[in-house]
Amino acid sequence: MFKLSRRKGSAKWQVRKRWPTDVARILPGEFNMSTGEEDKKAAQGMLPVIAPAYTRQVQKARDKLAAASKRGPPVTNATKVSK
Repeated sequence: MFKLSRRKGSAKWQVRKRWPTDVARILPGEFNMSTGEEDKKAAQGMLPVIAPAYTRQVQKARDKLAAASKRGPPVTNATKVSK
């Protein structure tokens, strides 16, 4: 569920939502996006427009994690195999 809030000193509403736990380690903080609206009802009307941006960022992060897991762990001095 998206949360509408206002920053101190701003009349515009913004949308906030925490990242899912599986991608929170690679996405900083939480999802924040301005609705560009000063009226709360109008800001709520922007949620269907803003929700796909959140979904895209989550999917992009999940794709990045999946690609990294396919490559395996990075080779370091501790994991390097000697001949």
